[in-house]
Amino acid sequence: ASQKGEEVPTRFSPGQTKHETEIINPQISLDTEGYIQQALEAIRNLDNQRLEDILIKAAVELSRPRLLEEVITPLMDQVGNGWREGTIRISSEHMASEVVRSFLATIKPRSRTRHRTGPSIVIATPSGQYHCIGAFTIAVTAESEGWQTNYLGADLPAIDIIQAVTKNDSRAVALSITYPPDDPKLSQELQTLRAGLPPKTEILIGGKSAYAYDEAIRGAQALHLTTLKSFREALRDIRSSEEIGF
Repeated sequence: ASQKGEEVPTRFSPGQTKHETEIINPQISLDTEGYIQQALEAIRNLDNQRLEDILIKAAVELSRPRLLEEVITPLMDQVGNGWREGTIRISSEHMASEVVRSFLATIKPRSRTRHRTGPSIVIATPSGQYHCIGAFTIAVTAESEGWQTNYLGADLPAIDIIQAVTKNDSRAVALSITYPPDDPKLSQELQTLRAGLPPKTEILIGGKSAYAYDEAIRGAQALHLTTLKSFREALRDIRSSEEIGF
């Protein structure tokens, strides 16, 4: 049995009716919580330079996985919650998204693998999903694991994702589903995606609102991953199975 807090990635098949208990938020230590609270203050004050300085300091003091899992991800979750609850202005949310996206772009080249023979992964948000910070974070993580990433951005129709996979002979697709949690068209998009992909191509799905699409995820026979740690582990498992010829 799993210990409390342990992440258990689950492959959903059409016959399943339940999934493993979700772990929506990563564990946050006291030192990383300080970065988050300082960043939230800068965001509320629309102080983009202060926010950038905080992120740079966190990047210097923390490992890449801790920076992404314990600062960036929970910070943007709190910003999104604040925007929806009316405690953070939309201007502050937009500023935070732009600063974080630019910051991730600056650290992404440093994580780019020098081994260009790594497997290919296509990363995007599906059609109707416009928040791309989660997908960009996944791209940084995948590159640090030795994958060749093809980051397509937000609001990508399934047919465009399929074309990118075909062109790059990609071994996996990673999708971030953040908001909204109730798009009636998303289920069909995932069905179209699964039907158009080669059987060997894995679909990895994460994001704060992914839990709301459990039935669609099961239908797509995808992996629902709720932390970046479980995403890294899934990437390693895929590479291992490929290397031994599964």
